[in-house]
Amino acid sequence: MVVGFLVLGGLIIYLILTLILVWLGIRVARERGKSGWKGAVPVLVVMYLLMFWDLIPMQMAHRYYCATEGGFSLNKSLEQWQAENPGVAKTLKPLKNAPQVESGNRVRVALNQRFAWDTYTTREFLEIRKRDERIIDIKTGEVLARNVDFDDGLHSRNPKRFRDFKLWLWTGACPGEVGDPKWVVDGDSFISFQTKIERINGVMK
Repeated sequence: MVVGFLVLGGLIIYLILTLILVWLGIRVARERGKSGWKGAVPVLVVMYLLMFWDLIPMQMAHRYYCATEGGFSLNKSLEQWQAENPGVAKTLKPLKNAPQVESGNRVRVALNQRFAWDTYTTREFLEIRKRDERIIDIKTGEVLARNVDFDDGLHSRNPKRFRDFKLWLWTGACPGEVGDPKWVVDGDSFISFQTKIERINGVMK
């Protein structure tokens, strides 16, 4: 809420400054015997680019990443894993409030005694954030499922840089409709598969 008011106040001030500069541009142009628009347009273009130069590139880059890299992939179904590891599922219990363990750009959360949920976070063009999430067999290192998503990477709730105040850059996660095969495989999304893995044999303890 506070950030929103700060952004709104900043934009109002920026608009007032822009109008003043446009007025000055028109005045200077007319004093030189030129049309007023020849003094106004360059000012408007410069003021727009100073604040919003990355708006359109951001939207285009986000759509590109989502289309070319985003999506959910299932490398091995739960049934396949159980067939390859008979009896192991019965020994696994979900872990409640498991800690997040950070290592470089990876955050790992143990789901049970055999599986973990790894999230790799990196920055792409224009600071777009890439979240590469994986369900890992801790014992073998095998990736059973992977989900790649992109968002604006803004820290709007706890802004640390000027970019974090540019709320108009907000894009959210990659778009996807219910049942979209890009995000749903064999009836499972990444989250539903993660839940099945976590509770493979029992309730939260």
